[in-house]
Amino acid sequence: MRKLAIRFLIAGFVGFTVVQLICQFRADDTAGYYRAHPERLLVALVVAAIGGVVLHGFHRFASRAQPRRWQFSLGTLFLVMTAIAWVFALIWLLTM
Repeated sequence: MRKLAIRFLIAGFVGFTVVQLICQFRADDTAGYYRAHPERLLVALVVAAIGGVVLHGFHRFASRAQPRRWQFSLGTLFLVMTAIAWVFALIWLLTM
């Protein structure tokens, strides 16, 4: 019974998240933004593709290396997020 409740809770959170993403996408006119700036869409697609390749590489690790894999993946995640933040900050400063 507990597993069923947890599954319903997770399904509720996923459903709520999907609805919120769709509402946010429509409210911010994201399609219009990327239509006006197609190079930024390309940057977003490249970042997503690199993330997918890195995730696939982590998945292929042997199971005995998993503890180190999670430490490495968290470190890589924070490094990439910091680098992306710096890139966007520099773009923002250069366009002012």
